[in-house]
Amino acid sequence: MSTNRRRFLGSLAGVAGSWASSGRAAAMSQAVWAASSNEPPQVVYDSGCTEPCRFAAAELQHYLERILGVSVSRVKGRGPRIVLRELDDKELGDEGFEISCDSRTLTISGEASGIVYGAFEFLRRYAGCQFSGLGPDCEFVPRRERIEIDACQLRMKPQLWYRGYQFSFAESLELVIQRLDWMVKNGLNYVMFKPCRDDLVGAQASVDPSTGHPAGAPHFTFTEGWWKSNVESEVLKRGLKLDFNHHNLFYWLPPNQYFQEHPEWYPLIDGQRTAQPKQLAMCTSNEEAVHTLVENVKRYLRDNPRVKIVGVIVEDGVGMCQCQNCVRGDVDPTDAFRSGAVNFKSPDAENRSKGLRYARLANRVAREIRDEFPGVLVGHAAYIDIQWPPRGMQLEPNMVTWVAMYWRDGAHPLSADSPSPLNRFYVDILKQWKATQPGRLIVYEYYIGMDAQKSLPYPMSEVICRDWPNLKKLGIEGATIQSWSSNHNSYALNNLAFARNGWEDRVDHQALLEEYLSGMFGSVAGEIKPVFERMNAALKRVEKEGPGISPWLAGYDASRTTGGSFLPDGYTIGYLLDQVGPDFLESALRRARDKACDEREHRQLAHFTSVVAYWRMGADALWLDLKAKRAEKEGQRAIAASLLIEAADKCEGAVKYLKTLPQTGWISITTPGKWVGLATTYRQRARELGQA
Repeated sequence: MSTNRRRFLGSLAGVAGSWASSGRAAAMSQAVWAASSNEPPQVVYDSGCTEPCRFAAAELQHYLERILGVSVSRVKGRGPRIVLRELDDKELGDEGFEISCDSRTLTISGEASGIVYGAFEFLRRYAGCQFSGLGPDCEFVPRRERIEIDACQLRMKPQLWYRGYQFSFAESLELVIQRLDWMVKNGLNYVMFKPCRDDLVGAQASVDPSTGHPAGAPHFTFTEGWWKSNVESEVLKRGLKLDFNHHNLFYWLPPNQYFQEHPEWYPLIDGQRTAQPKQLAMCTSNEEAVHTLVENVKRYLRDNPRVKIVGVIVEDGVGMCQCQNCVRGDVDPTDAFRSGAVNFKSPDAENRSKGLRYARLANRVAREIRDEFPGVLVGHAAYIDIQWPPRGMQLEPNMVTWVAMYWRDGAHPLSADSPSPLNRFYVDILKQWKATQPGRLIVYEYYIGMDAQKSLPYPMSEVICRDWPNLKKLGIEGATIQSWSSNHNSYALNNLAFARNGWEDRVDHQALLEEYLSGMFGSVAGEIKPVFERMNAALKRVEKEGPGISPWLAGYDASRTTGGSFLPDGYTIGYLLDQVGPDFLESALRRARDKACDEREHRQLAHFTSVVAYWRMGADALWLDLKAKRAEKEGQRAIAASLLIEAADKCEGAVKYLKTLPQTGWISITTPGKWVGLATTYRQRARELGQA
């Protein structure tokens, strides 16, 4: 065993105290529980146990067989046992667990979800597994002759109530299920999903069975029937929780069902009723429309009794009804007529009237479902011009609000004393929520750097580890992470940082990095580690010196860096590659390929190498754009146009290259479209400069 690996396992074993968050000290015993290849354990559970408990047992058997190299599932006799025991422990709640042992029996106990989390904590803490990314290739499972434990009791429960990832796009079913596995292996709990209704897709529309995407449906959307048939049971058997959330106002009041007969249910904009999905896209003063929406929510909950949170979430963009009845109730009669882009970084962006209209609608739903569905929460969103709490109104207690950290600065933590004005701005908003609203509050985070980052790296894992002690002190109860399965591995370290902060007081980032690299790259983790260390150091340099340290960060569009140092847009890839060093990066990959000792490591390095090639393509295209802007600023229009045409060619080349890569969780299905859009923009700018 290498020195680094020994040090990592030692640090992992040493965090037991910080993870026992129930407050009960872990008692130590002289008894030693051990299992070995010669004496493998038997996994035991009650015949009447729940499906998540049986899932945990099957996973334990699977991994123990890989670790010990012998069959576990059919073991009988008086050898060592692992007992899964379902019980109601109010101190642990529904997700906490206890691991205890004597010389013969190791017991994992708790409610169903807690047993699942406890099983994977046993595998990680005591058996040395690391679950870094999606699928078997992105996790490390050691081969051992013996597993030995002398700690009698470990009690853990999560520190964050909501630890959720989003499933919004029609992606490979294999990747979707792999990400559900990743969630339970790393202690996540809520699955936020948003399907399209089958009855509104059209009876003749064909549906891709591998992704659920219907022909002619909204961009990258999956059908509800596909989700229920293929995914929902996988969610529930793992003990995960369902949150039907995100921009879904038109799910409850679909225009293609109601608009023709009831245009008055939809917003009046510039004198016309419209079904455009622009934020608060209904006439909230129309009682018949509101009643229909409420009844549709109730009907959904009756048909889907396992859903824990049901969002009533405005559509994306900005806008609201301008009819006389709606405006009559506004605090400012001009609020409905605001138009154009919203400067969401400024307190002046707040639209108090819209915030109150939306709060009244969400409160109405929360009140009307409370008696029939006492265990269900109503989801509510705060972002852009409605990111502030509703003034003079309290939300109902059976609601949960997510506040979007929209375009947050990724180089600085969220704290009241952050050097980033933008991050201080968001912290102030969160404080306003906690001071005026007693309900549950979570944040909506962008650890992928938003989709604008184009699946290019956004190395903020160390910042995430610094965020959460501050956010916990503010009373923030968790986060939903903008995310999808198709590029999960590109942001796996960020995702892992959030997962650990869901259970630990403070996370040792260095230990986390070593765990992640070991899981992703096995014995060649040491060769890849300096690449990640240099990217982390690059972000540290931004934090200390600001965006002016590189033309990649300061030269392309000053308005995008106002109040922030490292904002998501993809241009950051050039800075990161400069800081890593192209020769150093290639040398690290070459050393890793030379040292790789098994097929898994070779596959992982092949995937990573192909992704790095994409990074370079992206940087090349975006650098040409920066040069074109500089040339245009200097009055060299013809040169600028030529550079833009070359940049468009590079973008289209990147699209062709991405189409050759298999779907392995590194590149989002939305990424090619981002480059197509950029190429179109570049060619349009070139034409405007006089070069067709």
